[in-house]
Amino acid sequence: MKTEQTFSTKWFLMFFGLMLGIGCAVLAFELWKTSGPRPQPKIPWIRVQMPTIKNAILIYWTQKGKWPASLDELTTSADGEHPLLSKEYLVDPWGEPIRYEICGDNFVIWSSGPDRKIGTEDDIAEGSSESHVEDWKAKHIPGAILKRIRSAIHMYKSEHGGKTPASLDEYVQTVATNSRYAGSYRLKLENLLDEWGEPVEYEHDGHCFIIRSSGLDKTMGTADDVIIGWPPTYVDFRKAANTDQKGKQK
Repeated sequence: MKTEQTFSTKWFLMFFGLMLGIGCAVLAFELWKTSGPRPQPKIPWIRVQMPTIKNAILIYWTQKGKWPASLDELTTSADGEHPLLSKEYLVDPWGEPIRYEICGDNFVIWSSGPDRKIGTEDDIAEGSSESHVEDWKAKHIPGAILKRIRSAIHMYKSEHGGKTPASLDEYVQTVATNSRYAGSYRLKLENLLDEWGEPVEYEHDGHCFIIRSSGLDKTMGTADDVIIGWPPTYVDFRKAANTDQKGKQK
């Protein structure tokens, strides 16, 4: 008799625990459904948001034969049709409006990024063509020109067994006749000027290289020079040499 009671109690407790677990799971699921949209990581979301806006602009162009005068035109319906874009897309994940600029036959849209400041390195841009976006970045984001040239040299090295171009002019001549260099890699002579309209300097030893801008004061060898390149140890070495040169000048 005692054994039967122990057996019944054991199964009762197991059944009670199972039902309690199911009840908690159902309750958690209902709370999850009614808690509203789950917060999305901001950077991954902006990577979806920007191409969506870009595609809506391109669809507008196919329908109207022109770019929209503003992004608001994408959120309004015409002739009873659904709008191309929801208004929520016009605000980035950091609460700032998405900017839009028409440049002749091209356009650029951009977010000010996590720091919420226009014209800084974390700005995120999309546009009608990759090369136009890179040109826009070169004009609006400090250091973008040098980074674009650095990426182009890396592309050259990958195509030439790790060797750097003898000069930036040689690079320009190479890409002009090679279809593999597309988009941001297709540099022209006008792309070799820094943000202040001065020519950038390029130095290399066959494998390592630096690209140098004279900075805001337009004078090489001063405190505001901008130097980037590859590898980092070589860049640090050349920056130290630049510092020594400035000390001697004083």
